Amino acid sequence: MMFPFPPAGEGGPKYRDRWNGLKSLPRTGCRLSGTAGIMTAMDSQQLIKRLEADGYSLTRDKGAHRQYAHPAGLLTLKHSGGDIPSGTLNGIRQQTGRKQEAAIMRFPIVLHSDDGVRFGVTVPDLPGCFSAGDTLDAALDSAAEAIDLHLEGLTGNGGAIPLPRPIAEHRANPDFADGVWAIVDVDISRFETRAEKINILLPRRLLEKIDSYAKTQGETRSTFLAEAARAAMR
Repeated sequence: MMFPFPPAGEGGPKYRDRWNGLKSLPRTGCRLSGTAGIMTAMDSQQLIKRLEADGYSLTRDKGAHRQYAHPAGLLTLKHSGGDIPSGTLNGIRQQTGRKQEAAIMRFPIVLHSDDGVRFGVTVPDLPGCFSAGDTLDAALDSAAEAIDLHLEGLTGNGGAIPLPRPIAEHRANPDFADGVWAIVDVDISRFETRAEKINILLPRRLLEKIDSYAKTQGETRSTFLAEAARAAMR
């Protein structure tokens, strides 16, 4: 999600009036919808359309079943066209939504405007990443797209994804004075497709607890440790 923040100290009368107007606008969502909301009845065709919109791609099929690939993992479904039982639907929601959410990184952005209508966007934690929009909503949507493209180029060149810093730290920068702050949630799972083997030392008892917990969640030790690391860095 994107959550607009007012400038520090409301930015004086000029920006106070603008911010009061922004506060009444609906918050714009940028996190992939995933299947976190599919609690109600849904047939398999609707579900497949939702998954494809969220980045799942068809890799193979056999009979009435289809298999979809995503950085979060593989998903095999029966493409029958009929309604999916709620229990099964909840299982799919937990499998896709939980794993995708674990790879979400939150990037602060700052928006500036000379006329209160059109906005320019700066992403402080990604030097060289900028965007703009003819409206606030358009600027927010463009920011998500710009961040995604920037990360694609950054990781494609062998670079690492930087950890975003708190908005409070960025506000101290005079270049961002009188800006309107927001947060953009970005799914970075597709930039983490290459795995590397590492050697780590852990107490035996702790390792036993990790393996036991991971097993109850249907995960491997590596998956659990990776998700725990992402959660700690958010």
